[in-house]
Amino acid sequence: MARDGMVRMKVEGLRNVDRALAALGKNQARGIMRRALVAAAKPIADEAASLAPEFRGDLQESIRYGSRLSRRQAAQQRRADRAAGRRDFVKLYVGAGPLPQAHLREFGTADIPPSPYMRPAWDKHGGARALSTILRELRAGYVRELAREARKAGGGRRRR
Repeated sequence: MARDGMVRMKVEGLRNVDRALAALGKNQARGIMRRALVAAAKPIADEAASLAPEFRGDLQESIRYGSRLSRRQAAQQRRADRAAGRRDFVKLYVGAGPLPQAHLREFGTADIPPSPYMRPAWDKHGGARALSTILRELRAGYVRELAREARKAGGGRRRR
């Protein structure tokens, strides 16, 4: 895990995928990548929500995936990105909402034993499994986009 609590993956050897997506255009590539990340993130979020301990503050309901963060989380992320010199094309977050007890439940305190829910969810659905889902969805999205472009070039569907 990264110092800021995020898991980052660096994948190398996908130049062909990068070139293929770049040929489609920025907006189409961003949409395909976002859908692929959502497909990989959904099982992680669902598993974490099922493992999260019941506690006031609706911890289970706050676990979700998406590109939006709370104001505080977004400010922390901007600082971390600026410090690392990072500018990502697409970002997707998975985790608990801005509940103050979320990390306390995951890691525990001096008085409360840890009740991990995010780490086991990542261990089960993340890593290589998430990467294979992302690659499968990127491929499917690329093929779908090529078919759509071919339909547009051919005049679309013909009406009777």
